[in-house]
Amino acid sequence: MIKPEDPIEILDAMEQGILALNAQGKIEVFNASLERTCGLSRESTLGKSLADVFPAEEWLHPLYQRFLRHGNSVTLHDQSLSNRVPVSLTISPLWGQKDAVRGTVVGAVLVFQDLSLIKKVQEHFLKSDRLSYIGLVASGLAHEIKNPLTAIRGAAQLLAKEIPQGTESIQCCRVIVEETDRMNRLLEELLTLGRPHRIEVRPVNINQILDELILLESKSPTAKGIEFIKEFDPSLPYVPGDEEKLRQVFLNLIRNAVEAIKETGTVWVRSKFATEYVTIDPGEKKKTHILVEIEDNGSGIPEEEQEKIFIPFYTTKPKGTGLGLPLCLQIIKEHKGTIKAHSTPEKGTLFQIALATSEWEGEFKR
Repeated sequence: MIKPEDPIEILDAMEQGILALNAQGKIEVFNASLERTCGLSRESTLGKSLADVFPAEEWLHPLYQRFLRHGNSVTLHDQSLSNRVPVSLTISPLWGQKDAVRGTVVGAVLVFQDLSLIKKVQEHFLKSDRLSYIGLVASGLAHEIKNPLTAIRGAAQLLAKEIPQGTESIQCCRVIVEETDRMNRLLEELLTLGRPHRIEVRPVNINQILDELILLESKSPTAKGIEFIKEFDPSLPYVPGDEEKLRQVFLNLIRNAVEAIKETGTVWVRSKFATEYVTIDPGEKKKTHILVEIEDNGSGIPEEEQEKIFIPFYTTKPKGTGLGLPLCLQIIKEHKGTIKAHSTPEKGTLFQIALATSEWEGEFKR
């Protein structure tokens, strides 16, 4: 139990990052939460100035100078530290106990609030809103676009019957039919992305799905020179889900991994228990999760593009539609799971999909 006479332990127990400066502007307090947020040790900061400890935080120093000029509390929202952790910061005067009546400031207290979790929640809802908006647009335009496409396709087929075979014109008719079919497929993908789907929940053998997909892709001409490494936990329970939709997600990610490798490389496909993922639904028992990882050592995703990969229509592929990963995101969300991407340019990409196990665990466990 923390005792009142243990101020350092009290500060270390706080969720906010706390930094205290003395009258000379030197750091005297740097609590454990701030160590985690900044990635700095207390020992490396004590006795130093803000400029020494935070040389890259250009927004911090004008705020501190403003505080020194006016002596009033100042707050700055939505900033980033040099390690890219988003924070808000409040600087308040530290009053001397004996001189508080006369208003003597003997230092300053800086309170850092880590906004990482808040940012993740905001991003989650922004993605959800974006998908819902696209669904509304797609539903309104689908029939208006599909009907003319059907007419164009039919007219091209009729023209093809009137044109001599082997001519350039007959080839143009074939191109028209192929392109209208491609547009129809794109519209179907767009409708699939925007509208909610009914999930046919059944016990799914994740390892079996992954094994079949790897066998399928390893025979593909595009996978020549690529080694597939399987690392499956044989003790995994069945997962409640729609097998066809989960198959679609894993196939998309495995193919993306193959396409990211230029000539030769490796694709790792793993399944295991995810000890860091535990959820408790209202009125239900605690659920464990399994984690599926699909990793490649290909070209990776440029840093400036990593936040955009789940945005509909955003793609770096010459013939891509930009709907593959958004569809994967929607399917995994419908399964109440999560999907995350980690990528290093020129080193590779890792996708992680977490799915909850179910009440069937004891009945269906292999």
